[in-house]
Amino acid sequence: MSKKKTYLSIPHKGIYSTIFDTLKGKFDHVVQEQEGCLSSPIFATETQLFITVKDMETEGYQLQIYNRNDLAQGAIFTLMQEHASIHIAAYDDILTIIDSKCQYVQIYEKRLSTYEYIGSVGVGKEERCVSTFQMDRYLGVVCEGSDRICLFDPIQDYQFVKDIAFPKGSGPCQVIMDKKGIYMYTLAKYNNEIYVHTMRSKMTFQCIQIIPVLPKGEKQKAKSVQMKLHPNEKMIYTVTDGFHIISSFEIIEGVLKQKEFIQSSGKSPCCIWIESSGRWMLVSHKNDGKLTAFQIDAETGEVLHICDELQELGLQDFYMIE
Repeated sequence: MSKKKTYLSIPHKGIYSTIFDTLKGKFDHVVQEQEGCLSSPIFATETQLFITVKDMETEGYQLQIYNRNDLAQGAIFTLMQEHASIHIAAYDDILTIIDSKCQYVQIYEKRLSTYEYIGSVGVGKEERCVSTFQMDRYLGVVCEGSDRICLFDPIQDYQFVKDIAFPKGSGPCQVIMDKKGIYMYTLAKYNNEIYVHTMRSKMTFQCIQIIPVLPKGEKQKAKSVQMKLHPNEKMIYTVTDGFHIISSFEIIEGVLKQKEFIQSSGKSPCCIWIESSGRWMLVSHKNDGKLTAFQIDAETGEVLHICDELQELGLQDFYMIE
C-alpha cells in the first residue's frame, strides 16, 4: 500500500494526521483526529497508538490506546501520576511512562487488552530522567540532570543494578541499542555529541568513541534533541535545535563515521520519523510548524533530496511524528 497515515502529536492541541504517499513522496491534507488537552508526545507500535490525556473532570491523567490504522479506541485507564507525561515507551509487555517532574519512571504490565500499574523506579530530585530504553533484560533510564544512565533489573523487582557516567553538563537524553545488544549509542543534548559504548563482559561497558554532531569548529548554543537509527542499521541521524541541520552518520562495525550535514529546510528541527521501508524520512520543526519529507536510499541510508514540504498546520509549537 503506497499511502500511509502518519500521526502528528501537538501537546495541548490534539492529534492530527496526514496521508503520506510512499511512491511519490507527497503529503495529502491534514486532518484533526482528536481535539483536547494532549499532555505528551504519542508512542506508536506497528498496530497501536498510546496517548496520554488530561481528564478535565478529575484533573488526573489517562492513557488511551487506539488502533493505529483507523483510530478505533481500545483500552482506557487512569495513570498513577499527578503531572503531565513527557515520555512513553513500550518494551515487550511493559509500558514505561515518565511525568513532567522527571523523578519517577512508572511501570505498567500488559494484562490482556489493558495495562496494570506494578510500581515505579525513582531517581533523585535533581537527576531528571527523560527517557527509557531496553538493554537485554534490563530497563535503562536516561538521567539528563545527573549525566548518567541507570540500569534496573525487572527480575529483581526493578532493583538498581548499575550506572554509566557521562561528562558533567553533557546532558544525555536518548539511548539507542543495536539489534544484537552489543553497541549502545547515547545522544548528549548539551555538548552535542554521541557516545558509543560496547559491553565487554557482563554489565561492564567501555566507551569506544565520542563523535560531535555539529560541523567541526561550530560553537553555537544548540541542543541535540533526537536520534534515529535507520531500519537497515547502517546509518544514524540526529536533529539539533538551534542549528537547523540533520546530521547523518555511517555505522561501520559499531563505530560512527560522519557522513553529511543536511539543511532541514525549517526552523528548529525537533523530531525525525523514518518510514519502515527505510525510503523516507520526515522531519518536523517546532518554530515554523513545517513538516519536511526526505527521500533516502533504502540500501545505504544516504539522504537523497527533499521531496515535499507541508506547512498546513501553521502551528509554531513542538510536535512529534509517529
